[in-house]
Amino acid sequence: MKQALIIIDVQNDYFSEGKMELYQPQLALKKILKVREYFRNQQLPVYYIQHINNKPGATFSA
Repeated sequence: MKQALIIIDVQNDYFSEGKMELYQPQLALKKILKVREYFRNQQLPVYYIQHINNKPGATFSA
């Protein structure tokens, strides 16, 4: 079985003082980092996906 970890949209906009703070983002980040550590220790691939708004003057996910 092949395994990989995909981490999607862990961006500053979702943390305190960001444009769209999520519920308990620090707790979510702590869990993400724990899973990422496991994958790295197992030498399994980790992929990061980041949505970027390329529109001129974008203020969210810029």
